[in-house]
Amino acid sequence: MLDSIIQMIILITSAASIWFIGRKEHWSKWGYVIGIVSQPFWLYTTYQNSQWGLFALSIFYLYSWGMGVYNNFDLVLVISEKANIRTYGSRTAGPK
Repeated sequence: MLDSIIQMIILITSAASIWFIGRKEHWSKWGYVIGIVSQPFWLYTTYQNSQWGLFALSIFYLYSWGMGVYNNFDLVLVISEKANIRTYGSRTAGPK
């Protein structure tokens, strides 16, 4: 039963992430977030079934989805504003 639920979550989140990224609208970047959400389920199911090649690939996908989030969201700016640090682009300039 748990395996069936996980497989449905993998199907929905993986398909949705690719669909979002393939869009031209400004909200397409949310596909990276959905992709990250899918990875714990991929990691769990590949580990449980001893699919080590797919497990390693899932770790790479997790890294890739993370890079997509990093490159498409202004996380550095948000974090630096809360820490009261000036930024120039994605580089920090130190405290004010």
